[in-house]
Amino acid sequence: MQEVLKALAHPMRRDMLAMLRAAPCTAGAIAEKFDVTKPTISGHLNILKDADLISQVRSGTTLTYHIIIRNR
Repeated sequence: MQEVLKALAHPMRRDMLAMLRAAPCTAGAIAEKFDVTKPTISGHLNILKDADLISQVRSGTTLTYHIIIRNR
């Protein structure tokens, strides 16, 4: 639970989750949307992955990120 709260504490990560909720995206597409570098986005994505809020799917050399929706 603490990892989830940490992940949601940053406004950019909340905005990234909203973007991923609309459609899966690559790190490059997310970086363009937020006008930050890919390493910055990668760090935020790793925090979201560690909190089990998103997953990634590899297709060749491309990683696409998806939000994990849980029914509770």
